[in-house]
Amino acid sequence: HQVVPLDPALAARNDLVTFVGAYHVDGLAVILDPEQLGAGEIALDRLAGRKVAVEMHSLAEVYLGAVQGGRFQSTLARCRRPEETVQALRDGTVQAVMGLRGQLEALLGPDRERFPLVEIPLPGLPAPRWPLGLAVRRSAVELAAAVESIVAAGLRDGTIARIFAAHGVTHRPPEA
Repeated sequence: HQVVPLDPALAARNDLVTFVGAYHVDGLAVILDPEQLGAGEIALDRLAGRKVAVEMHSLAEVYLGAVQGGRFQSTLARCRRPEETVQALRDGTVQAVMGLRGQLEALLGPDRERFPLVEIPLPGLPAPRWPLGLAVRRSAVELAAAVESIVAAGLRDGTIARIFAAHGVTHRPPEA
């Protein structure tokens, strides 16, 4: 199995796997350093001219590198791992971080009070949030049904929410 975004268009084009067990909604988010950015409306334009850390080869890097004609390209601090993006923020070498919300939440840990984590409008990004689930080989029909059943039970009884909480991440269940 593999954790994947549950995208209907991707599912329609894939004849090898079936997507099951939507358990969480994730998407891009931004962590801001309020001491360096000050107060004000949270919008993409606030990041212009600011150093923003992103994980290399991530959706955040691709998005910020291309949006608005590459306006943010020269101010991206590209890091090999997501942990390095958050550390750069803690060290004061960047003013913001963009990445997957759940991942950033977990990495912030006790610094969530110090650094706000926000979702901002992302013009040009077709889906700023998406459900996560699992991919199971299409021929494994019984396994797919079992995974779907187990995930549904974990959502109902709070097991999945408790797992997320144990890692410092706010569980955002998919809409039914």
